[in-house]
Formats: sequence, structure tokens, C-alpha cells
Amino acid sequence: ALMNPAIKIVSLTLTEGGYFLNDATGSFDPTHPTIVEELANLNAPKTVFGLIVQALKIRRYAGMPPFTVLSCDNIPHNGDVAKGAVIGLAKLWDEELASWIDANVGFPNSMVDRITPMTGDAERQFVKEELGYEDGAPVFCEPYKQWILEDNFPSGRPALERVGVQFVADVKPYELMKIRILNGAHAALCYAAALLELKHVHDAMDHPVISAFLDCVQRNEVIPSIPPVPDTDLYDYWELIQARFGNPMIADSIDRICFDGASRQPKFIIPPVAENLRDGRSIDGLALVSAMWCR
Repeated sequence: ALMNPAIKIVSLTLTEGGYFLNDATGSFDPTHPTIVEELANLNAPKTVFGLIVQALKIRRYAGMPPFTVLSCDNIPHNGDVAKGAVIGLAKLWDEELASWIDANVGFPNSMVDRITPMTGDAERQFVKEELGYEDGAPVFCEPYKQWILEDNFPSGRPALERVGVQFVADVKPYELMKIRILNGAHAALCYAAALLELKHVHDAMDHPVISAFLDCVQRNEVIPSIPPVPDTDLYDYWELIQARFGNPMIADSIDRICFDGASRQPKFIIPPVAENLRDGRSIDGLALVSAMWCR
């Protein structure tokens, strides 16, 4: 299928672990055992990046235009991460091919935003009782959705803006806004909620102390750390996030939000702390968030 000239976009949803990143550097790891095994027989690839590199090589020598590689994973700079993996693998195999990919293939960054709770017995039972279906893995989500894409598709693209996709020159300001305000707010409320034995995010938003604390931290410590975002009022965005968090139909669990706090603190809490210290702003609320995580 990747040899079909009508194929202009190859999209990926792998999760962060599928990009073979070095834990220390966050960059593509050429020494990963799966990559070492792939490189030994790249003419019969087993990984998605081996398939992409092989397909791009064949298309190049057949005189066909390359496709765009579109990562849809919910990780920062996902296009850059995908590019690092594809070019990193290609360099190990064929330096000239890697240079051609770098010059000709699009890897647009994208940001996707939709709260999708973990599926559990309650969701499966709801589908069975309310809809009459036995479904082992139903996907529940909120009504809100946002997909922002960098308009970097050298071989063309569908008119996705007609169905609500927002195309921008640079997705990074929107990505930072979401990471600091939405993901950061999740990280700020979950530990207080867990210590008080609350079960769901909407329960935390209904709690007068937690909701007031969260609002104070966001308005006084988080939002001031975010550079302006085109055509966006950050305080209006925060009010939208509050309404989304308060939706009881989502039933997003505090356990899910608390999971893997050791990796969430450096991503969502420590950066605004460092910037506020640098710029002379308060970190009292954010420091308390980290203290509750330690507790």
C-alpha cells in the first residue's frame, strides 16, 4: 500500500514507547535492541519505522514523490520525534537516503486534545446495560475535541479544515498551552484529591478547597508562565478546561491521573516552577503540588 502513488500521508499512533527514545536524552536511540535487530535485516522490516524507511527508499528510486509522515501521538513535538526516528534509522542504513528524507519528507507536528478515560468494568457494564452490546474495549470520551496541525504536507493533503482541523504555521504555542494548563491542572488536582480519597476528577472540581486551590495556581502561577498564543485568551481557555474537568459523564478517575507521577512532574510542574523562579513570580502553589505528590 505504501507504494501506491495515491498514498500521500502515512499517519501513526504508537504511544511514546513506540518511538525507541533514549530515556536520558529523549532522542532516538540507535542502540535499542529492536533497532539493532531491525538494522540487521532492513529489507524485511518489522517496525513501523523500518517499513517507512524501506517504502521511502523504493519510492525515491522509482521516481515517486514521498508521502508525509503524520504522528498523531499525544507527545510533545510528535512530528519532530517521528522525524528523529525515521531519519535516525535511515542514517544507520543509508546516509544519502537519510539526507533525501530530511530534505523532502514532511513531518508536521500536531496537537490532539480530547479527554478519554481508561476503560474499565464500569464502562463495559454501561455499554451492556444501556446499549445492549458486549464490548470488551469500549472507548468513552468527552464531547470536546481539538486537532491542530502544522501545514507541512509537501505532497498535498485533504481539506481537513472543513471538518474542524485547525492548520497553523507552528503548533508549539498551542502545545505548551495545553501541557501547562490542561495536563498541568490534572497534575495539580490529582494528589490532593487522592489524599482526600476522591474517586473522579469531577469530584475534585466540586470540592470547594481543591477547586479554589487549582484556580489560584492556574491564574497566578501557571498562566503567567505561558507566552501569548495566537487568537487565544489563556484565561478563557482555562475556564473551558474547568468546565471539561467538571463533566460528571466523563467519570475520569483520579487513579489514572495520579499514575506515573515521577514522569509527569518534570513535564508539567517543574518547567513553570523554574521559569517563575527565574522571573520572580510565586511558586507557592506549585511547590505544594510537588509536596502532595511526594506525600
